[in-house]
Amino acid sequence: MKALDDADIPYQQVKDPTFPRSKRTEAMRLTGQDRLPYVEYEDGTALREESSDLVARIQAGNLGETAPTA
Repeated sequence: MKALDDADIPYQQVKDPTFPRSKRTEAMRLTGQDRLPYVEYEDGTALREESSDLVARIQAGNLGETAPTA
C-alpha cells in the first residue's frame, strides 16, 4: 500500500482473512491461486505476485491499467 501511495495510484484495499486458504474463492476465480496479495484491475483481470515483486513493479511504473500478459 505504501508503494501505491508513493506512486499516487488510487486503490481500494479489500481484506480477505479467509482461512483456510482453500476457501478464498474470489482469489481463486481471479488469479487461479489461493494466495495473497493480488491486484484486480478495473477491467476484471488480476495480477498475483509476491509482495516484493508487486512493490518493485509499482516503483518501476509498470503496474499498468490491465494485468500484464505473459
